[in-house]
Amino acid sequence: MFMQFLVAFFWGIVVLLAFIGYGRLLNLILSPGKKFDLGMQAAFGLILSITIGGFLNFIAVISVLSIKIFITFGFLSFLFFWLKNFRTWPILIHQVFSFVKENIIFAVAVTVIFVIILGRYSVAVSFFGFNGTDDHYSYMAFPAQMLQIGSLSNDPFNERRLESSLGGQYFLHAIILSVTSFKNLHLTDNGLGYLILVLLLVGFLREKKIGKFLGISVVFLMTVVVSPVLNITASYTAAVVFFLFFRLSYPILGFKNHSNLFSALMIALPLSAICALKSTYIVVAAMLFIGHYFVYFRRIGNYRPVIKELVVTVSAIFIFLLPWMLSMLSSSGTMLCPIFGRGYQGTAYGAFEHVVQFDLYSLLRLLFESFSSFTTLLPFAVIGIMAYGLVGGEEKHFFWVIFLSSLSGLLALILLMGGYSLYYYSFAFLFSSILFVACLLFAGDLRFRIFPIFNDRLVGLALVTFLFGAFLQRDLAVVDNIKYSLNIDGGRPKIGLINSDLVSEKELKQYSDLQKSVPAGEIIIARLDKNFLFDFKRNRIYINDSPGGSSLPPGIPLKSGSESMANYFLSHNIKYITYSYGNEANFSFASVSGMLKPHVNRLLRSITENSLAFQDYTMELSKTRKIIYDDGKNFVIDLSIITK
Repeated sequence: MFMQFLVAFFWGIVVLLAFIGYGRLLNLILSPGKKFDLGMQAAFGLILSITIGGFLNFIAVISVLSIKIFITFGFLSFLFFWLKNFRTWPILIHQVFSFVKENIIFAVAVTVIFVIILGRYSVAVSFFGFNGTDDHYSYMAFPAQMLQIGSLSNDPFNERRLESSLGGQYFLHAIILSVTSFKNLHLTDNGLGYLILVLLLVGFLREKKIGKFLGISVVFLMTVVVSPVLNITASYTAAVVFFLFFRLSYPILGFKNHSNLFSALMIALPLSAICALKSTYIVVAAMLFIGHYFVYFRRIGNYRPVIKELVVTVSAIFIFLLPWMLSMLSSSGTMLCPIFGRGYQGTAYGAFEHVVQFDLYSLLRLLFESFSSFTTLLPFAVIGIMAYGLVGGEEKHFFWVIFLSSLSGLLALILLMGGYSLYYYSFAFLFSSILFVACLLFAGDLRFRIFPIFNDRLVGLALVTFLFGAFLQRDLAVVDNIKYSLNIDGGRPKIGLINSDLVSEKELKQYSDLQKSVPAGEIIIARLDKNFLFDFKRNRIYINDSPGGSSLPPGIPLKSGSESMANYFLSHNIKYITYSYGNEANFSFASVSGMLKPHVNRLLRSITENSLAFQDYTMELSKTRKIIYDDGKNFVIDLSIITK
């Protein structure tokens, strides 16, 4: 087991170095006159992987072999650039030792932070916290589909496939899964994403020539921030792209050159990656795009070059996203929901409505969410105050862009999702914004209009100190729950999943036997607790992750009885339903009954009602249709054979 951990640990490092290699190649193409630091190279490599992943997914050639070839080429590129300057290594090593001798305290502090960062990465390699619905239903199944059939499968019944993401994060998961196992999938975001964000931050601190101890205070903040683990979707990887975009946009002429194409690509690549990673970030990306070109126009005062570059940028974004969107269209009936239509979303059939409630309960619950997100919302408000108080100029415009784009993202979360899990869903753009602003304050080149006595470095230090204390409280809560990650397995300490498997041999056999009970090539509609264990080559699997949330026209009938539902599936040539009735597919009535109360947001309540109705109807059908497989936990029903 420990050997598996080491393989995953070093595979993550190899992938990181491959990203750096690809980023260096992009550096030579897009901005040969200005060298990217390691963080920017790694971030561009991650973005390029997302873009290339879209094309590989569209032509269905994703596999363990193709991913290894892709990563090997990037790793060799890294070695080429690294070995190219090997003659300077002795000088560099001598400079490092000299610096350490002259700055002992600073060197000790750096060593402590490095150990903490390495520890966080190690925990991410085999972290134990997977979401029993989000991850087990879909997010872990998506990279499995990519590696088995070459692409994301066409699945009109999967709501997460339709609404959550175009697929960028799933390809990053496939890269990790190509060498490791499902239990290592947190390595993508909380491992690689976290390391790249640290490198980006360090590179920006050096670029702004921020003092050693001020700079290390910001990096130290990164070591105490609690990973917002709700599932394995994009948090740190998205924060990387947002932070990179800020670095490319400030100052506005910093990475502009005489070529509209290359200047446009520098902006199009991160913006398209944000859109491909997670749909909840698209609003923020759109506002950043508008703000970037507004500041650009104000800076140069000539609309013609701005319009030319803007058109090229829009075209490039569309081209980069087109493969992902065409895959979505084939699967879910729309290129991007809801911008290009709702497709097979349940709202198209009246299964549920996106309704914003502003009754007393909803407002109180939103207030509670805001309070729990205090660690980021308060510094975000400070950014707005600073934007108002800064002396006019590019700095003021840029601060407004950061503030208004983040505000639009928060409002979108409140309007579309009722503000649920506000901290988690806003973390990527809010935290990256706060880090970036803290660095600008420490740089000492901002001037305040209404508070001229303000010292920007002191404001930055106060911001970082507040965040450190606030996040430390969250860390203490995590430490208090250490008993959930430390236990005994056969007399050996078991930390996370280092010495254990995520799935038992018994479960693997159950899923294998379950699928073999259905003829090869037949469609299976699945409501299981671990859909990622399917052999997606053998059968077409429709993952019914949120019944009624997405389905073929005219939508699953979930209010007219089990026979209507059976007839609906048979009309679409779907004869086999499989359901984890033993644990109610991790969605038991006892665990979700609170979501059925009248004061709960209508959208969330209807999602819960539909899911429970589907499960009840399936149990009813198990009494009138033939059960062809039953292991005491999961069964398979043949809808075409009536027994009663």
